[in-house]
Amino acid sequence: MGRKRQFTDKQEKEVCNEYIAGFNITELAEKYSLNLATVYNMLVRNSVPRRPVGRKPRFSSEQEKMICDEYTARTSTYNLGKKYDVNSSTISRILIRNNVPRRSTLSGDAIRKLSAEQERQVCNEYIAGANTCTLGKNFGVSNSTIDHIRKRNGVSKRPYRKFSAEQEKSICEEYTVGANPYRLSEKYNASRTGIIRILKRNDVSIRSKRGAPRKLVGKP
Repeated sequence: MGRKRQFTDKQEKEVCNEYIAGFNITELAEKYSLNLATVYNMLVRNSVPRRPVGRKPRFSSEQEKMICDEYTARTSTYNLGKKYDVNSSTISRILIRNNVPRRSTLSGDAIRKLSAEQERQVCNEYIAGANTCTLGKNFGVSNSTIDHIRKRNGVSKRPYRKFSAEQEKSICEEYTVGANPYRLSEKYNASRTGIIRILKRNDVSIRSKRGAPRKLVGKP
């Protein structure tokens, strides 16, 4: 006998209507405290056609202006991508389309420098279990900057986190229904490369940046 459904037909209809109205699966999962596979199953059960995975949302002129203003105010393309649920190349195209001058990644004023106290905080949080992706988001810097801070302060890199077979299955299912490696790395407190390694080990087709799947073949 299968597990009892936690949502009534009326509640499932509400979830489906919100998806049709524009919410994505990740947003609905967070809103209703569900995993992505459960939301996906609700859509299938109610015959709601899925939007193509990898399809980029269209921003209004007002939204594009907000993105450009935030970039001008020193928010990175990476953090803007995280905020608006697109990749950084989409943010870059918006900036180009709106004639916003790009900051050079080599210019000293373009790189956010953390104080000695902030660096200590980064190291302490890393030692306590936070991953580089989460730390980069919290401190407004790139993952590589977090790694440089860790190395500069003599903090050893943690060994790759090991997941149970059940956890790996959940990661693969959530990726298959639309979650990206960055979100999964935050949710499961693992590195992005660790998530990719799990997908590879389980023969999951990896989506390219353009949305087309590409297969990662494991070592023989």
